Amino acid sequence: VTITGAGTDQTLIEWAAAVPDSDPLTGDRIFHVQIAAGASANIASVVIQDLAVRNGEVGLIPTAASGTGDLDPVNDTNAYDIEVVNSTAGSIAIWQFRRMGGAIALGAGYAVVLYEETTHGAGGAPVGGGGQGGPFPGGKPGEEAGFTIDNVTLNRVAVVGSWSGADGGGVYSAVPSTIATSIVSGNTSNANGGGIYNDAVMSMTDTTVGKLFDAAAPAELTQPNTAENGGGLFDTGSHTTTIAGSAINGNSAIGGGAIAGRAGITIDMDNSTVSGNSATDVGGGITTNGTVNLRNVTVMDNVATTDAPGGGAGLNAFGPGVFNIVNTVLQNNRKVPLPPALPELVNCGCSGGGACAAGIMVSAGSNLEDGDTCDLDVATLQDQINADALLGVLQDNGGLTETHAIGSGSPVIDAGDDAVCLTLVGLYGDVDQRGTGFPRRTDGNGDRVTACDIGAVEAPAVGGGGGGGGGGCVAAAGRGYDPMFLLFLAAAAGYRLLRRRTLGWR
Repeated sequence: VTITGAGTDQTLIEWAAAVPDSDPLTGDRIFHVQIAAGASANIASVVIQDLAVRNGEVGLIPTAASGTGDLDPVNDTNAYDIEVVNSTAGSIAIWQFRRMGGAIALGAGYAVVLYEETTHGAGGAPVGGGGQGGPFPGGKPGEEAGFTIDNVTLNRVAVVGSWSGADGGGVYSAVPSTIATSIVSGNTSNANGGGIYNDAVMSMTDTTVGKLFDAAAPAELTQPNTAENGGGLFDTGSHTTTIAGSAINGNSAIGGGAIAGRAGITIDMDNSTVSGNSATDVGGGITTNGTVNLRNVTVMDNVATTDAPGGGAGLNAFGPGVFNIVNTVLQNNRKVPLPPALPELVNCGCSGGGACAAGIMVSAGSNLEDGDTCDLDVATLQDQINADALLGVLQDNGGLTETHAIGSGSPVIDAGDDAVCLTLVGLYGDVDQRGTGFPRRTDGNGDRVTACDIGAVEAPAVGGGGGGGGGGCVAAAGRGYDPMFLLFLAAAAGYRLLRRRTLGWR
């Protein structure tokens, strides 16, 4: 099954427009990859491509009819309510049937959950921030049949401005999925996964999850994804997620501003940037009690507004969580507690009140940190501590995703583990995060030796030979986003007609 964007499948628009909306006051997803009630099937693959998917919404919890913010479980119920556990104002608790995936749900996008006002806040705004109420009373429970889907691919898709009262503000995925050359921006979840909630094997390449920072970026793509946990991506279940050539930037959450990974999850992240994310608890960048493997990644300028002792602002581990780090920049990730406490540079840390135990932050060598919080090994593994990487601001430096360009004289130049970079070349070709035209290995310091830099991008070859592109502090010519997304966004109004319950898509 293939769904293709405006201009190439006008018949689909006309077909969707002819489907009556039996419940116009009920917000619903735009796409739900599913089977009709009572049916079962095995689906080999589904492809959604060249399309803007925006302004979906689903799963609102009860809100007060009076507008006072006080819930009345007798008069202010909706179709999600199953059982009222506590009706006391301020501490209402209700078992509810929830739907997930504000814009796109892949698989069985529903669950029975306990809404607690003391935790989630009146009207669905989580205590401490991270969510907001939606304008519609939510979708109705429905019958969702059992089935299997081998893979769903989102290719050149913009998922923008959608909302879920439960998990997955933009995308909820419970099936194997591939996300390529896409943007997931400005989505909100009142639970987990503002941009993406994932519960199956996933591969992400050349994709931005979060906001664009470049001044020339379209306004619609400059808004963060927000959630209680995992502002950009919340990953749960038992599987491996692969992220390459991508940017997880400018998201916000209570925990795990960019990414929150659970115990059964392994995240392999290569040639990517995690920057400008924030959390009101720990892990402004990435928090996990699973395993995160970072190779040639830049983790920079993430903030945790907390005074939790031991917790990290850039990388945070809890429980059995482990980070394996090689060829990675960790810079200017700060905890910003309430005054009078001062901001503190904490690139890495562990929840639980103390320093990370041995074997939690594991260096495989050739990393650089501007502090000394990541248990790096200067003596034997060529790590660098208390060193400034001399990186530029997050912006368009060429390619499809935004990066921090390398400044002249930076200590990251030609300082990476070349064997690791050759492994990446074998997987993704000889390119850095920015892709075609930006070689992964250059002679960036003029010693006539082609070698790998530390971090997500390479400095240009000295004299411009042998190397490609745009590593200086001034942005190189190029694009931080694919211009075709502007066309997708302009065409999206027509595709809002696809927000309908239909056979196979709802």
